[in-house]
Amino acid sequence: MTMTQAFDRIELLENLLKIPGGSGAEIQVAAFLQKTCLEWGLSPDCMLIDDVAERIDAPCTTGNLLIRIPENAPGPRILISSHMDTVPPCAGAEPVREGRRIVPKGQTALGGDNRTGVAAMMSLIHAILREKCPHPPLTFLFTIREESGLQGARAIEPGLLRGCRFGINIDGGSPYEGTIAAVGANRFTVDIEGKASHAGVYPERGISALLIGALGMAKSRQEGWFGKIQKGEKQGSSNIGIAMDRDGGPVGQATNVVTDFLRLRGEARSMDRGFIAEITEAFRSAFAWAAAEVRDDQNQPGKIDFQFQTEYEPFEIEAGSPVIELYQKTVRSLGIEPVLKKGRGGLDANWLFRHGVPSLTIGAGQNQIHAIGEWVNLDHYEGACELLLALMKAAAST
Repeated sequence: MTMTQAFDRIELLENLLKIPGGSGAEIQVAAFLQKTCLEWGLSPDCMLIDDVAERIDAPCTTGNLLIRIPENAPGPRILISSHMDTVPPCAGAEPVREGRRIVPKGQTALGGDNRTGVAAMMSLIHAILREKCPHPPLTFLFTIREESGLQGARAIEPGLLRGCRFGINIDGGSPYEGTIAAVGANRFTVDIEGKASHAGVYPERGISALLIGALGMAKSRQEGWFGKIQKGEKQGSSNIGIAMDRDGGPVGQATNVVTDFLRLRGEARSMDRGFIAEITEAFRSAFAWAAAEVRDDQNQPGKIDFQFQTEYEPFEIEAGSPVIELYQKTVRSLGIEPVLKKGRGGLDANWLFRHGVPSLTIGAGQNQIHAIGEWVNLDHYEGACELLLALMKAAAST
């Protein structure tokens, strides 16, 4: 889109949906955003690619993109954020407009999560640069690797968010539902060591790592720690979603060999940091018990190595905080009653909160995310664009 073309918010979104950019491969998206901002008249000095690509322990083609725009009206510095990456089912997506929806042409996901957020941010940047709308000082953050563990937001140098009093993160469906809290999560890995043996001739000499894994999962479920978890007033969830060998391949060697190794990967989530630790410990205990239960003919048990890490901490923005008050006031000015809610999934906002920037998350039209047939609600997308503009004007007038 050149400077002489009329600005079309939906066309901008469609162009972004066409750009490949899975986790760790966002460089084409970042390049498109930079090029577009330069065409709109933004100074190159306002843009920065940070160094998280060098510090994340995973392949990255680019770092986070930050854009700082000086104020033309008084007000607090506000952070506006969304993530550039999409999930694997979006590969090869071709967006098609059907009425007030955008859908994928083929059997893919679409990438509305989170190209809708990116496009809404760019719509605001266009309004600032070309239409000179009033606004306080702004920092725009386009993160990488959100879908693979919020890694871009986690690794960002907090000093780059200097001066931001609060933030608006864009990642969801309706712009009129503001997420003010979200769960935290531990990720855990269980390495189960058994002992190989001929399963037909000497099965008693073996120790089945698969059996240990099955017993550990069954015990977790029997004791109420698997799936949806309710222990008194404490709530959470858990899952084991990956089973592999040491190299990430299929488990086991043959049907006539007792399986000697199994690696399981899972997660524990809750709004309560202490309860996340309880869920994690329950899984460790269950697998330790299972390893002791499965023994060979010499009464030797299996072994486990249980490791976990905090993926992100839970957070909740305090009632009456400036970002909540600004959001509610602005949405009501549009004739809509805002909804405040708590999220059951992790968001970049989890880490932004930890970095000292309490960030309320709104949607921009995502539907059926991560799934074949994902689609974008254009009413919600354009509603998010209008709401961002209204929020900036309201912040500049306070």
